[in-house]
Amino acid sequence: MNYHSSRRVSSRVIDDMQRLEDIKKVKLVIKKNYPELEKVYQLFDVVDTNADICISVGGDGTLLTAVNEFDGPVLPIGGRSETSLGFYADFRVQDLDIALEQLLQGHTIEEYRKIGFEFKEETHFALNEVRIFRGDSPSSIHFGLYVKNEGKTERFYPRDVKADGLIFATPVGSTAYNFNVYGPIVHKGDVMIISPISARVPPIVTNDRFFVKITKNKGYLEYDHLVHCKINEGDSLSVALSDKYAHIIRLKEREPFYQKLERLSRFVMF
Repeated sequence: MNYHSSRRVSSRVIDDMQRLEDIKKVKLVIKKNYPELEKVYQLFDVVDTNADICISVGGDGTLLTAVNEFDGPVLPIGGRSETSLGFYADFRVQDLDIALEQLLQGHTIEEYRKIGFEFKEETHFALNEVRIFRGDSPSSIHFGLYVKNEGKTERFYPRDVKADGLIFATPVGSTAYNFNVYGPIVHKGDVMIISPISARVPPIVTNDRFFVKITKNKGYLEYDHLVHCKINEGDSLSVALSDKYAHIIRLKEREPFYQKLERLSRFVMF
């Protein structure tokens, strides 16, 4: 299956300045019904379908749910707690009024490329990551990792890898689970990261299509923390950059990337 599109940067800014008066219908994806959300109900018609934009309020998991449910532009708003990461949200819910004022002044939309993977003749797409992991099994997973080179499928590592799992991450997902297993952070780029979990092989950054074959033991396959299924010895999957994009609304005032990294290191790493 061909789900690899022409080369574009992972975070592409669309020259599409919109104004608040152009937005009539809004979809809300929330985990808590914060009092501040009353302002959204006052300004918009809150609907589940045919919305102009989606507003996600919560952590990065809430954003992933919103992107999975809504194909259009999504405005990420963080939760109230300082310990709630909300890495890709520039405003917290207590500052929702400021965010809506920024929206009134106009906004840009950034595209973040998803990765696609094929498993058991079904194709799925992920904004953050695709993850193979052993779960509650006491045994490590053994797998072979392969890549196509000049039309031929070749083994990437010289032998099967024994690990607790394997992560395929986008630049967006590079600051999520990939970060916890000491995978590289990619600020921007039309690439995906492959990070073995607890294995004696290094992570890689690539834009090729890769194939994984489970050669011993079993575990689980999960993407964006949304779908969870078993993967057994003999199963295989292919993973590559896709032609699907998440559309994230960016306002005038943005938290600098280095500050996001400082928050990440404070609450996740140290």
